[in-house]
Amino acid sequence: MNAELYYSLYGPSSDLFSIDPHSGAIFSSSDIHDNDDSTLHVHVEDAGETPKFDITTVSVRFQNSSDFPRLNVEIVHFSLSEDEPVGTLVAVISAASSRFWVNSSTGEIYTKQPLRLFNIYQFRVIAFDHGSVPLFSTATVTVRSEPHNLYPPMFLPVKTLLAFVLKGGNSSNFALVHINVINTNDAPIFSSTRYLANISEDSSIGTSVVKVSALDQDSFSDWSRFFFSIASGNTELSFTIDASSGVVSVNSRLDRELCSIYHLTITATDNGSPPATGTTDVIVTIVDVNDNAPMLISTLAEVKENQPQGTIAARLNASDPDSPPNQGPFTYWLINSSGTFSLTSDGVLITTSVLDREQMSAYIVLVGVKFHIFVIINLSKGLIPNFKYLVYFDSCTFKIFKFVNL
Repeated sequence: MNAELYYSLYGPSSDLFSIDPHSGAIFSSSDIHDNDDSTLHVHVEDAGETPKFDITTVSVRFQNSSDFPRLNVEIVHFSLSEDEPVGTLVAVISAASSRFWVNSSTGEIYTKQPLRLFNIYQFRVIAFDHGSVPLFSTATVTVRSEPHNLYPPMFLPVKTLLAFVLKGGNSSNFALVHINVINTNDAPIFSSTRYLANISEDSSIGTSVVKVSALDQDSFSDWSRFFFSIASGNTELSFTIDASSGVVSVNSRLDRELCSIYHLTITATDNGSPPATGTTDVIVTIVDVNDNAPMLISTLAEVKENQPQGTIAARLNASDPDSPPNQGPFTYWLINSSGTFSLTSDGVLITTSVLDREQMSAYIVLVGVKFHIFVIINLSKGLIPNFKYLVYFDSCTFKIFKFVNL
C-alpha cells in the first residue's frame, strides 16, 4: 500500500491541464491557441498511514505548428544485402523546415519566413557523401531570435561532404521506405551443436555410430544442397561419414586401450558461390570389452630355506589395461600344484612344507589369473637373491620351459 502513488496539479495554469492520478501522465484540458508558456506544480504522495509527498515543477512551452518540419513523403525503394553489418546506412529521408532551408552544396542555412521574436529553434543538419557505402555526420543547430539578427547560424564545414539534409528539432513525420533484402549464401545449420555417441571397441567395420542432420534455408535450390565430411579428429581414419545421409560409421578396428574417445569435427558444405560451411562436434566414446588378459606385475619371488610350513613366499599382484569391471578384482589359483606351495584366491603364495635349498634350489609355479602366467620361486640363503625368471604366454596352451637351476 505504501508504494501506491497519487498525482495532482496545482498552481495558476493547472486549469489548462489534467493529470492521471495513477500514472502521472499530463494532458491538455482544452484546445490551446497562442498560449504563453506555462508552469505547472505537480504533487505526488503515497498511500501510507502517514503519507509522504514530494513536489516538482513542469514547464510547458507552446510551439506553433508551422514551426514543425515537413517531410517530403514519397515511396523509396532500396536493395540491401541480408548480411550487411549492424550500423549500415539504409537511407536518408529529406525533410524541409517551414522556417529554414539549407543549401545542399555549401551547407549555408537561410530563413524561409519571419521568425517569432525571442523564440528558440533547434534542428539537426546531416551531411553525407556519395560513396558506395555513404558516410555521414550530423550537427545540431540552435537559432535564437533576437531583435537584430546579426549572427546567422553556421557550423564548420566538413571536407568531402557533398550533400546536406535538414531535420527538425523535436518534431517528426513519416515516409514509407521499401527495402529489398538481397539473398546471400547462408551456411547449413546442424540440428545440434554437439552429438554424443557410444560404440563398443569390438564393433565391426561398417557399424553405424550416429547420424547428424543439417538444414540450409537458402531460397536457391542449388545453394540449399550440401554434403557432409569429417574435417578433423578422425585418428587413424577410424570413422567415415556418408556424404549424403550424414551417417557416421566405423571405418577401421577400434581399440579403447589406444584411444578411448574421439572428438570429430563434422562439416556440411553447400553448393553456393562461394560455398558456405556449417560445423558441429561429434564426441564418440569407445566402450570397453574384456579383450586383454591380466598380467602379474612381478614374476619372481624368494623364500629362505628351513622356514616353517605356512611361510609366505609372495603376494601376487596383477594389472589389466581394460577398464572396470573388466579390471578386477582378480582371482588367483595354482595350475601345477606339486604340494610344495598353496595359493589363496587373493594371491598369497604359501609354503606347505619346510624347503631345503640343497635338495631343490628353484621351483617353477604355474599360476592362473583369469589367463595363464607362471613365476619362478628362487630359494636363496643370502639376503640378496640372484634373480632369474622365465615368463611365457600363449592363448591356447600353457607351456613351461626347461627347469632352471639357480
